[in-house]
Amino acid sequence: MNITRYVKINGNKTFDELPLNPVDSLILSQLSYLKFDGVDDRIYLNNEGVCIKDIAESDKVADLFGDVRYANVNKGLFDAAAASERFGTIKLSNYVDIIDADAEIQFSAVTATCSNGVTYVVYRGTGDNLVGWQEDFNMIYKTPVPAQEKAVWYLNLVSEKIEGDFYVGGHSKGGNLAVYASMFVSESIQNRIINVFSHDGPGFKKEILEGSGFFRIKDKILKYVPRESIFGLMQATTEKYEVVLCHKRGISQHSPFNWIVNGYDFKYADNVENVYILRNKIFNIWASKITDEQAKDFSENFFAIFKEAGFSNLNDFQGDLLAKYGVIKSLISAMENVDEETKAELMEVITLYKDIFTDTTKESVQDARDNALENVQHVMDNVKESVQTIKSTVDSKKEKKSTKKRIRNKKEVVE
Repeated sequence: MNITRYVKINGNKTFDELPLNPVDSLILSQLSYLKFDGVDDRIYLNNEGVCIKDIAESDKVADLFGDVRYANVNKGLFDAAAASERFGTIKLSNYVDIIDADAEIQFSAVTATCSNGVTYVVYRGTGDNLVGWQEDFNMIYKTPVPAQEKAVWYLNLVSEKIEGDFYVGGHSKGGNLAVYASMFVSESIQNRIINVFSHDGPGFKKEILEGSGFFRIKDKILKYVPRESIFGLMQATTEKYEVVLCHKRGISQHSPFNWIVNGYDFKYADNVENVYILRNKIFNIWASKITDEQAKDFSENFFAIFKEAGFSNLNDFQGDLLAKYGVIKSLISAMENVDEETKAELMEVITLYKDIFTDTTKESVQDARDNALENVQHVMDNVKESVQTIKSTVDSKKEKKSTKKRIRNKKEVVE
């Protein structure tokens, strides 16, 4: 089953009967993507909070599903959650949503309190706004990015409002923010964190993981990546992680709706697919090779093309073929206005990626060829050894047979 089916089957179980588990964490992480702005004022920072079932009764509930790419599946999950005892009684509070193109920040978080008092601080992943994707790219050369700073601010703020210990987590960029915030709050707050869930959240620059904050929190981090993980293994990651099986292939595995649920947990694989490990290796080498200045210029120039074309949201790219043709036409027009120096800078970084991709792939192919040859040689040696053993056995049998024959002939002569 997937997360929506899990809600429908287990919706009658309270959190006292069935304690919060990794599947619940992923569900709350996915619900954090909903557009709560303006739906119910009680959800905002410093207000009393509102239960999910009460949000479902708002006359503005349709506004939750503004991301047309996932509107249907999000609505299915939300409706199931609101109708259930387990999730419908969860109170959402301290909602924050910040999008600022000039500051290059996309940050959102909400606090979920279960009926038994268990609290989960949830960070939203990258939304449908392009500034969020630009900020993700900025993580290559810059730490902290504004969203990571806000994540620390938010955890410091809400931890004062939470009674007792609590969970922290998120999906994709939200997982990264959850781990980052948990690393950089005070030790007294860290001691109250039960676990930090990172669902396919990217890693960090290596120097970030060498600080004392990470070592104090690392044993509490629970990281999950799909078998064909693309995002979760980007940049350095020293956390142990579980590999989750999914219904679909490739980049579609990043979507929580495609993660396979088995009972009260995920269905796990033994390892990440080799082809995706290679892709992550290529990206990580590229990210380490380009200078911070190159990465900064590339990010600014690349996303400036989309702004020039009039796009600020991924939903602008949705629609029929005619609409998509218009998008492509606008982008081509915007690229034509880019000066030659900027084009050269963009191509320099892209060429570096191409070269690393080619070299790494060749190296991987050569390794595979060497391994194959080694395996073939090993098989041949085994065959040779087996043949030799068989030959020795045959020779031995022949010798025994010949000996018996000589003894029989000698006996006949004696007789």
